[in-house]
Amino acid sequence: MSQMNSSSGGRRVVASVIGGIGGAAYVVINSLQLGVSTSIALGVLAIGALLWILARAWQSRQAPTDARARRFHFGLAYWAIVALEVVLIFGGRAVIAGPLQQPRAVVPWLSLVVGLHFFAFVKIWRKMIYLWLGVLITLSAIVAFGLVGIGGTDAVVALFAGIIPGMVLLAFGIIGVHSSPGPVEPAPARRVSQESVDDTGGHIRQGGHPS
Repeated sequence: MSQMNSSSGGRRVVASVIGGIGGAAYVVINSLQLGVSTSIALGVLAIGALLWILARAWQSRQAPTDARARRFHFGLAYWAIVALEVVLIFGGRAVIAGPLQQPRAVVPWLSLVVGLHFFAFVKIWRKMIYLWLGVLITLSAIVAFGLVGIGGTDAVVALFAGIIPGMVLLAFGIIGVHSSPGPVEPAPARRVSQESVDDTGGHIRQGGHPS
């Protein structure tokens, strides 16, 4: 059971780092639509949050001390979901920016796919944190699509399409690494009993003299 929990913790840390990197990129890139001062402020905030996630992940890499318990794998289902996500992102982008001629809807589409793929993670990992991630990012992407449809400004579209989803990813990345186990101190050695039984069944006192 402890090895299973450690495996889940290691997977959570890696997922938090991946989400943090993606979230920081989301915020930095999309904040360019909000003006220089706002962009700098949001960029500093996002990079600071990412650095905190990376630092916490580095601290937790020592736990648990048993190397076998640190082993984990994402599994075939995870990689199938990621592969489908990549196909949908790039395939959708090609259609939206090409035949549909709606380049402003590309980022909302990206966020929509990212949000929906978290619902699949709920199914394979049974962690409610992915449900909340999926709900928040998907709703933000839907709002962004609506803003594109009614002719919203680039800044407002960027806010809902990229900045809010990026902040959500960073926030949940922080939660993920914060809830992971920290370095574990070695368990104290058991105290040696005063008497032990030798192979012949005789008793050996603490001084090593047979009784």
